[in-house]
Amino acid sequence: MLENYIRENPVDLEARYLQIMVQLNVTSFFDYKDAYRNHYALLKKEIGSSSLPQSYQTRILSKIKN
Repeated sequence: MLENYIRENPVDLEARYLQIMVQLNVTSFFDYKDAYRNHYALLKKEIGSSSLPQSYQTRILSKIKN
């Protein structure tokens, strides 16, 4: 479901953050390592131009830090 939502709403960074958090916590079991890296890079690249408050951007990046 989340994958479909993100496919339909690719600029929703909060959804991407949720996706990354899921992948980060189940990476070893489901082998999401490559997907995680790609999603992390995209989020890190796009978050600065988002309308999210700076404090929220900082918090998101601190939670998913590589």
